[in-house]
Amino acid sequence: YAISLGYNEKDFIYISSVGASAVKLNALYQSTIQKLKDYILSGEISAVVVYHLNRLCRNDLIAMELKQLLIENKVQLHVKEPTISLLNLDGSVNSGAELCFSLFATLNKQNAQELKAKTLRGKKAKSEKGLYGGGGIPFGYSVENGVFIINDDEKFVVETIFELYNNGLSFSQIVNELVDTKVIDNITKTRVNTILHNSIY
Repeated sequence: YAISLGYNEKDFIYISSVGASAVKLNALYQSTIQKLKDYILSGEISAVVVYHLNRLCRNDLIAMELKQLLIENKVQLHVKEPTISLLNLDGSVNSGAELCFSLFATLNKQNAQELKAKTLRGKKAKSEKGLYGGGGIPFGYSVENGVFIINDDEKFVVETIFELYNNGLSFSQIVNELVDTKVIDNITKTRVNTILHNSIY
């Protein structure tokens, strides 16, 4: 697409990071976006080319910040889907493209929120059926073929925690008892609290 716009492949600088999430705005994404900002400010580049606007960002605030940075530094933005060129040939802002940019930035944000909500609903539905929906596996359980099963190696620890709690011991006393009797080498009050209050147990 960039070549079809008249740019020379030998001049390309590729900016991407596997694992960067424009939805979660994780550290990898933020450092990748910062790299892009640095290039825009450096004067080394004349254009940014992306396949879709959501490859650039899914957050409307970041989108507006990037748009302003591009305009102020007269760096062109070409988007293939939908086809947008932010600047006119004279470097002025293409008002139609700017409006499109703003609209798609807002839609991308809503799409990201819906995707996150859908993922959480899916995890909850799987959890209610006793299926593994991703994320951390609770202590005392393993996953086989997408189903939670009791981990025999950790089962005794969980049972002992409940027994000690039912006998009136505090979280600190439970931790001390588990370590002193070598039921487990290392455990925290937070984990004891989680085990005692998580409905999965």
